[in-house]
Amino acid sequence: MLTPAQAQLLDDPRIHFTSGCWLWVGYVRPDGYPQLNRNTRAHRWVYEMWKGSISTGAQLDHLCRVPKCVNPSHLEPVTKDENNRRGNSPSAQRGRQTHCIRGHALEGRNLYVHPRTAYRTCRRCKCDKQLMYDRIKKEQTDGY
Repeated sequence: MLTPAQAQLLDDPRIHFTSGCWLWVGYVRPDGYPQLNRNTRAHRWVYEMWKGSISTGAQLDHLCRVPKCVNPSHLEPVTKDENNRRGNSPSAQRGRQTHCIRGHALEGRNLYVHPRTAYRTCRRCKCDKQLMYDRIKKEQTDGY
């Protein structure tokens, strides 16, 4: 049984019901996410209306990867870190990378994680690069 608020939501002209996704056709921010009013993101508003409150500090992950979707079954509350890991940003893609560009596995002793930035690097490639740099420097100094 739908609550009156949920029934009203299903009649909202700002939501276009497609196959699965509920696309917000109201105002959309430059970052692609729907905005209800000055302080409220539309997908958060719909989620709270349909499923209840979102815990403090949680973000809603769009499982369908469509930022304009406000379908509560396509949204999952997660931490900021988890949402970033699941995303498609370059840092998220790099975090899921299992091998470096030269094919070395990014695991165990071969994986170097920078202590301040958490940037992941292949130790073997890092060492090879340093050896190449040292050899070039030596050749330059020996020639003078």
